[in-house]
Amino acid sequence: MPNWVYNEVEIATPLSEVQAYLFEIDDLDCPGGRTHVFNLHQLFPERFDPEDAWGLIAWDYDWMADNVGTKWNPHIHSIAELEGHTHLGFESAWAAPNPLLARMHELTGWKMVNCHDDPDAEHDLVTTFEGGRCTEEQLPGTRTCSNCEARW
Repeated sequence: MPNWVYNEVEIATPLSEVQAYLFEIDDLDCPGGRTHVFNLHQLFPERFDPEDAWGLIAWDYDWMADNVGTKWNPHIHSIAELEGHTHLGFESAWAAPNPLLARMHELTGWKMVNCHDDPDAEHDLVTTFEGGRCTEEQLPGTRTCSNCEARW
């Protein structure tokens, strides 16, 4: 069983634009039996065919770790829009999917901020993608995940 870390990503663009980079899938663990993942075909068309938007057919552990930052395409459990900004909340295996978010920023130019909470780490990480650059800031960690679920 992987160690799950929590991500809250704010994207400075409306949800209607972000939806082009999301793909809806069946997920019996989610209310309504559906959830979203990142559309890997839109983000990495040189690797994933249109019929493999989820990334299952061309999945490769090393490629995912290098290009997505985590071994699986995260299931996005919370999607909201507030004042023209999109908020995504999800868990990812072991690490934040910052290489995937960097690719999305490279393709779109959108400002994105990922607040990454690892319940086992002594710090939380805030990664900002803006103006073609990526910056990271470490914050004191919560050392617990009980508040993560409540934030969503």
